[in-house]
Amino acid sequence: MLQRIGVWAYGLPASPEWELGDAIRTLLEQLPPDPALWEALASEFRTDVFCGLFLGDTNRGAEIPVETLALLAERRLTLSLDIHGP
Repeated sequence: MLQRIGVWAYGLPASPEWELGDAIRTLLEQLPPDPALWEALASEFRTDVFCGLFLGDTNRGAEIPVETLALLAERRLTLSLDIHGP
């Protein structure tokens, strides 16, 4: 039976030590890099990397290196951020 609604989730343990870009890169390094696989998934499903970003202070930022953005783009993964302030 084909499931039309659902989610496949793979995550990293939460840590205040993570920098956003490093966490995304670490996650992607644990997944298959095959472009054909990601193309097939993206053609049939909505694919994204969803990040909860919890800020300890106001007026904080996060940086994602261009190399990490390229890894997301190669895999046709949208970056979704759920940002929470103090």
